[in-house]
Amino acid sequence: MLILLLPNRRLAQFIARTAARICLTLAGIRVRRADTTRLPHDRPLVLVSNHASYMDAMILAAAVDVPLHFVAKRSLKTRYLGHVLQRLGTEFVARDDVRQSVDDAERLLARVHQGDGVVFFPEATFTAAPGLRPFRLGAFKVAAASGAPVVPIAVRGSRAILRGESRRPRPGRVTVWVGAPIPSDDNSWAGLVSLRDRARAEILAHCGEPDLADQVTIALPEWVRP
Repeated sequence: MLILLLPNRRLAQFIARTAARICLTLAGIRVRRADTTRLPHDRPLVLVSNHASYMDAMILAAAVDVPLHFVAKRSLKTRYLGHVLQRLGTEFVARDDVRQSVDDAERLLARVHQGDGVVFFPEATFTAAPGLRPFRLGAFKVAAASGAPVVPIAVRGSRAILRGESRRPRPGRVTVWVGAPIPSDDNSWAGLVSLRDRARAEILAHCGEPDLADQVTIALPEWVRP
């Protein structure tokens, strides 16, 4: 109710971050930052994270110390939840429409104030089974086109807290690792692929899950192929 009533988005995001921390504590979920990275507050950032649970957004909101705008699938734009998420600056995209997803994300990045972070889950989905899926290129295309650095984030332990088929979280520990910003100064196809692979390699090294890159494929439309 406070989020819906507050006129200022910054204040609404502060309330959401505080509420996330309180809810996680009451649920017996301990979130720990396992890095010493200090994110810059004077420029836009593109943050990319692995996706293992419905709780990942709440965990990131509680752990990351810059205002966050999440890029979420359009099916979450329900009558009530969608309105709350919009007040927090969430942008809803067509997950299965690659062209529309990129257009929507570029529009979001263009209106984000300096110091904010735009959060992508480049796996686009998750399952109950552990493993890091292949990354889609949308987040990295947005970063390269805007010049915003990419910040890799690895969330470890959230899948065990709340698996895909479950509706009730378990008490436990979650570790959030935030990597140093990676420059995105090459907008060529090879540059985008290199940026994606570098960010994914860092997340894979810290998320504690196996690599599913050779087991899951992503079909790309003609317009995004080299």
